Amino acid sequence: MLNTNEFKGRFGFGAMRLPMKDDEPDFELCNQMFDRFLEAGLNYFDTAHVYLGGKSEVALRESLVKRHPRDSFFLVDKLTHGTFHDPASIRKVFQDELEACGVEHFDLLLAHAVNSAHYEMYTRQGVFETAKEFVADGRARHFGISYHDGPELLDRILTEHPEIEAVQLQVNYEDWDSPGVQSHKVYDVATAHGVPVIVMEPCKGGQLVNLPEVAQRALDAAPNPEGLSNAGFALRFCATQPNVAMVLSGMNTMEQVEDNLHAMAGEPAPLTEAQLQALRDVHEAFASLGMIACTACH
Repeated sequence: MLNTNEFKGRFGFGAMRLPMKDDEPDFELCNQMFDRFLEAGLNYFDTAHVYLGGKSEVALRESLVKRHPRDSFFLVDKLTHGTFHDPASIRKVFQDELEACGVEHFDLLLAHAVNSAHYEMYTRQGVFETAKEFVADGRARHFGISYHDGPELLDRILTEHPEIEAVQLQVNYEDWDSPGVQSHKVYDVATAHGVPVIVMEPCKGGQLVNLPEVAQRALDAAPNPEGLSNAGFALRFCATQPNVAMVLSGMNTMEQVEDNLHAMAGEPAPLTEAQLQALRDVHEAFASLGMIACTACH
């Protein structure tokens, strides 16, 4: 089983939005960002074969894998719908991912973006059985899913597949009680099954960083002795939940790295009740504006 003590800290580097230069990864800036992240005592990196048209894995190979010992980082990749159709093609895609990243194994492999349609597709295609092969032969040390659907389906999946060791969920304070995303309810299902949660989109695709004026006023009213930024409050909300083992952020500037490290390096303190109330007030401000709940994650 996955031992979350392998994670150094509770903050991970999401590689979906890495900096680009002339349509290629900005390797020099990636070097600096990855080095700073590791120097802060953190080790979790998350990618997928489809991120940046395959260039996310290349950036990780060049700026992380080639420059740091393999045991200094925990690397996550994914099996994504549309890139395979049967066990043979799954095996090929998986080997392509290993080679693109320049590693012999992934620490965690996720079935990507599972919802009702993808779950049925992945079941027909043999994704879960084939992933067991990768775990058995050591090319994937652990297996889980990233998930975009309701609590009932997640309960079914975790019941049918007890081999799932982690669930990656969209969790943020705006979606926590959303009737569409249902972050709180799906989080509760994972917790009931004893499966640790990895958080994606803690800042809701940037919407919780660049707040509308009425929402910003609500957040500015929160006690803030640590000088947390808007992003810092969003990250801390996720880290406040007891069954959250990891919170990801897709960073593409050194300023973002430093700001997020300010909030999340070490053992981040949980938000106070007064701070949580301010986030509830931000949620009410969003509701008053009738904004569309979209993270642009496609």
